[in-house]
Amino acid sequence: MPGFYTLEWRDGRKENLCGHRGYYYVFSDGTILSFLPDPAWCRHCRQIRLCEHLREGAVIEQELRDLADPDSRRFLEIVRGMRPGFAVK
Repeated sequence: MPGFYTLEWRDGRKENLCGHRGYYYVFSDGTILSFLPDPAWCRHCRQIRLCEHLREGAVIEQELRDLADPDSRRFLEIVRGMRPGFAVK
C-alpha cells in the first residue's frame, strides 16, 4: 500500500517522499518479518531516505519471542496474517 510523506523543514521548505508498507525480511526458515519504514536523514547521500527504525535490544527480543509463540497477537497479525485466506479476528 503506497504511503506519501511530506516533510516540513524549519525554514519552510517541504519535501515529498513516497514509500510503501511492503518492507519485510524473509528468514531462511521462511518466516516473514515486516516493518514500517521511517523517514531519516542519510549522511552519506545527503538526502531523506526511508529506513528501518531500530529499537532497543530488549524490545526486539520480545518481538522475536512473540513471533515464536503461535498464540501471541503479534504472530497472528504478522506471520499468519500474511498468508492468503487467513484473517485475524
